Amino acid sequence: MLKEEDSDCQFVTNSDCEVIIHLYRMFGMEFVHHLDGIFSFVLFDNNDGSYVVARDAIGVTTLYYGYNKERPETLYFASEMKCLNDLCDTINSFPPGYIYDSKRKTFEQWYQPNWYNESLVPVQPVDYD
Repeated sequence: MLKEEDSDCQFVTNSDCEVIIHLYRMFGMEFVHHLDGIFSFVLFDNNDGSYVVARDAIGVTTLYYGYNKERPETLYFASEMKCLNDLCDTINSFPPGYIYDSKRKTFEQWYQPNWYNESLVPVQPVDYD
């Protein structure tokens, strides 16, 4: 679809992952809203040394992050928990529908459909009598 819509994109592989780079260049941090499907990735921006980490809305593919007490400023990411086991004191599952921005050092929920709003969920049981 991106190939049809934007003739400026030069695809050099047959990988569907390549579209992530083009969307990032076109839309900046908003690029994740243009993705549809199953994904988890780390995207390194060679221009400024920053990186972006994101996971699809459902969390089909695995993605983990961890911390090490000796290097608290460092955040580690991996698709398998065993990769972080020897490096990290704390390992967490990267939440589905979230994006991490290394420039701001923040996790943000990018996937926010209306039905995902907890305030819309009734808190009182329904009385059918």
